[in-house]
Formats: sequence, structure tokens, C-alpha cells
Amino acid sequence: MGEFKLMRGFWETVLENFERDAVWAKGRVVFGENPDVLRKDVYGSIMLLGKHGDCSSKFGWDSDHITSLALGGSDTLENKQPLQWENNRRKGDGIPRLIPLFARGVSFYFPSLHFAQRAF
Repeated sequence: MGEFKLMRGFWETVLENFERDAVWAKGRVVFGENPDVLRKDVYGSIMLLGKHGDCSSKFGWDSDHITSLALGGSDTLENKQPLQWENNRRKGDGIPRLIPLFARGVSFYFPSLHFAQRAF
């Protein structure tokens, strides 16, 4: 019986890490940085892979539902994205809107449409 619990725990961890890594791969790669360590979310915030679920770090991040479950979104990988934890809290169950990526508002991202547009 103890062996079964040990194996179940092992496979649960493997599946959790697989999903975490698949969501992480959706983050924006930062030129000159190792994408296995550092990426940006759709809001332009820096995230570190090792800080997944760490709300005490400025670089912590969560797996976010793009369209929340409360609004009819699915719990599938296609509906998930990595978000720096503070951005995830701000977004809550809201619908993604036009979000400026940079402080000067030069570039915008449409998370709900997965379409980037350059504004001048």
C-alpha cells in the first residue's frame, strides 16, 4: 500500500511539472536571456521559472486561465498562460483587454486575440 502512495505521488509531481513547463513555454522569450530561466508575461513583467507559485518574490508567477473558468473558459493548456503573480491578481476573473507592454505605450498586446500590433 505504501508503495502505491509513493508511485502516485511521483506521477502527480511529474504531471504537475509537465504542465508547469508547458505553460512556462508560452511566456515571451527575452533576447539575450536564457528562456529556461527568465521570460516575460503578456504585460511585460519578468518571471523566473524557479519562482512558480512564489508570491513573496517580484519574479514569482502563476498559471493563469486566459478566459477564466467563471466566464466559461476551459481548464486546458490552450487556455493557460504564465502571468507574474501580481498581474494575475489584478486580472482576477476579468476578460483580457488591450494592455500596454511598455511604459511609453508604444507596443500593445491583445491576449484574447493572440495578436500583436505596433502603434505609432
